[in-house]
Amino acid sequence: MNAVPFKFDNMYEGFADGHGLIRDEGTHVSLEFQIQDSIVGLVKSGIKHVQIPVNDLAAVRLERRWFGLVTKIVLQASRMDVVKDVPGMVQGKLELGIARKDRDLAKQFVDGLHVAESRMD
Repeated sequence: MNAVPFKFDNMYEGFADGHGLIRDEGTHVSLEFQIQDSIVGLVKSGIKHVQIPVNDLAAVRLERRWFGLVTKIVLQASRMDVVKDVPGMVQGKLELGIARKDRDLAKQFVDGLHVAESRMD
């Protein structure tokens, strides 16, 4: 089971950060994450768990931006309700920030998923 650490950027206008793990569990992708205030770092939410059926993913890709300095796993769900509880979701699209040290692991994760390829706009 390939687990990749990720983070959510600029939550709640920069007052919070989110960190978690994404895993391929065969029939679904599992997201576990926790939200923490970015000012002091003392206030944390409980750990949240969201399972996204692989059949409900229209596309999953690895994107590199800013001349390759920023890496993100981008998931596009075919239905918004399956990702409604994930912070930062816009029109069923999730962008998960990947640390430089985890880029190879993220590439393995994306390459290992069997998702029907579709174009994301």
